[in-house]
Amino acid sequence: MEFMVVLAAIAFFISGVISLAIGTLLIVRMYRFLRSAKGFAGKVVDYEQRYGETLDVWVLHPVITYKDATGEKVTFTDPAGTSPPRHKVGKRVTVLIDPADPDNPEIESLLSQKLIPAFVLAMGAIFIAVGIALVS
Repeated sequence: MEFMVVLAAIAFFISGVISLAIGTLLIVRMYRFLRSAKGFAGKVVDYEQRYGETLDVWVLHPVITYKDATGEKVTFTDPAGTSPPRHKVGKRVTVLIDPADPDNPEIESLLSQKLIPAFVLAMGAIFIAVGIALVS
């Protein structure tokens, strides 16, 4: 078998194992967070525009207000920004807060909490399959 094919197979396999490990860690972290988090009704009140150097674009981070367990009004900026924005100003959202870490609220999101970890796992499985197929 040609050296470059074996090298490519090894690279795919190692990338797959790393992706599986990262995906598993993301899923375990999110499972633990969702198991302990409390949900609060929140509302998008504004956007904070930030420059995303990684993609060289401006992204919008929603500014959310909600009332915590004591009834105090809390405002935070979601660290996950998008372009275009995924929520309109005035939209009601669920804010999830881990009682052990109340300073890091998250907006309930199928994409970031379930789909991204599943995607990383799937890519790991595909890379491993390609690595195995290349040497078979």
